[in-house]
Amino acid sequence: MPFSTQSITSGDTNTVITFTGCDTAVISNTHATASTTVDLWISGTASTDVARASVGAVYINLASGIAGYATGETGAMVIDNGSGSASPASTAAFLNERVYKTDGTFIGKCTAITTTALTVGGGIETMVANNDEVYLGNRYYLLNNVVIPNGASLKLEGDEINFDTNNFVLLATASVAGVDIIFR
Repeated sequence: MPFSTQSITSGDTNTVITFTGCDTAVISNTHATASTTVDLWISGTASTDVARASVGAVYINLASGIAGYATGETGAMVIDNGSGSASPASTAAFLNERVYKTDGTFIGKCTAITTTALTVGGGIETMVANNDEVYLGNRYYLLNNVVIPNGASLKLEGDEINFDTNNFVLLATASVAGVDIIFR
C-alpha cells in the first residue's frame, strides 16, 4: 500500500497537511532532544462554518478616508483589536488558515501574519472595509496539546483521522521543529 509523508519544519507555525485519506497515520518526534506538543485539527472550508479566532477579535484597520481593500489586494492589510491597539493575531492562529468576514464571505488564505498586518496570498477575493472582523474556519481538534517525547511516535487509526476532504482541510502545529507525519 502506498504512503505519503510530510514534515513540520518550524515550531508554533500552522502547517497545512496534504491529505486524501489513510488507513493509519504515524506522528513521529524526530527532534534530537526535546519533547514536542502537537495539535492536529481539521478546519472548515464552508462559509457557514466560521468562528472568531481563538486569540480574540481581529479587525481590518484602515486610515481615515480609505474605503477598503479592493478585491485582488495582495499587500499586507493593517489589522488591530478593534480599539486601535495591536491585534492579538498570531502565527499559530492565522497562518495557512482560510479567513472570512463575519457573514462567511471568503476573503482568502492567510500567507503571512503579524500583530499589525495580515496578508492573503494570491489576493483577496472580496473587498474588506474598515472594522470588518476577520474570522477563521471552525477548528475541530483531532489532537490537542498532545506531548510526544523525543524519539517517540503516536499512531492513529484511519477511523480516528479520516474526514470529508471536500469540507475540511487538515492542519498541524508542533512546539518544536522536527515532526514527521506518515500516512499509509
